[in-house]
Parts: sequence; structure tokens; C-alpha cells
Amino acid sequence: VHADPKRLRAIAGQTTARLIQIDAASADVYRANAKRFIGDLGMLIAEIERDATGLKGQPVVGDVYSAYLLDWLGLQVTTSIEIAAGREASGVVHANMGDPSAHVAFASKRDLPVVVIPFGPDRSGPVKSYIDYFRTAASSLMSTL
Repeated sequence: VHADPKRLRAIAGQTTARLIQIDAASADVYRANAKRFIGDLGMLIAEIERDATGLKGQPVVGDVYSAYLLDWLGLQVTTSIEIAAGREASGVVHANMGDPSAHVAFASKRDLPVVVIPFGPDRSGPVKSYIDYFRTAASSLMSTL
């Protein structure tokens, strides 16, 4: 669920409430951090939803790791290559996790673009935060599809 910022916002709020129950002495810190994180995600959601309107309704084949992100952006995603074989698609999306060979082969057979997006934030890589993750993934999708 980490690939849907609206779900991530809800999870952050619930996690904050639970942390406050466990460590009431740090409640102000938890609240401030949650407020900033949820606020930043809210601004990002508005920005990306405004910029990514061209993606809405596009049929794509995605892996299970990208499904929540693609659904949030309004793409019509099929995560099964067997089912996708009988459907129209404008591209194939692979979250950089697991073996992409089946998705790449499907795209190659149908002459479709492959969009590789990050699996999520990784402090040791170029996508260090959720803000980076959502911007990078959305930008890759918008520039390729």
C-alpha cells in the first residue's frame, strides 16, 4: 500500500496515534512530524493529480508492486499477463522489484514501451523519500505513456 499516497496518509495518521499511546511523553514530536508528513503528501497529491491527468483511463499492464500507484493515478491496470494478452494496453509498468522478464517479453511482443519505476524510497539510492518516489514514478509514467 506504500505506493498510494492517500493510503499512506491514512496509515501515517494511525501510526502516529499508536506511537502516542506507546510513548505519550513524545506526543508533541509525533504530532508535529505527522502533521508535516501528511501535509507534504497532501500538497504532492494535488500537484501530481493535476499534472498526471493525461494518464487517466490508459490501459496498462503492471506488476503487483506498481498496482496501487497506477490505480491512484487513474490508469486501468491489469497485473496478470495472461489476462492482459486479450486486452489493449498502452504500456507495461514494472516496479523495480522481482524479475521483469515476463513483462519485458510481453511488451516486446506487442511493441509497447516499458516504464521502470522505483519500488519505493531507498535511502541508499537516488529515491530517498516518499516525495522523491512519487515524483519519480509519476514523471516516468507521464514521459513514457
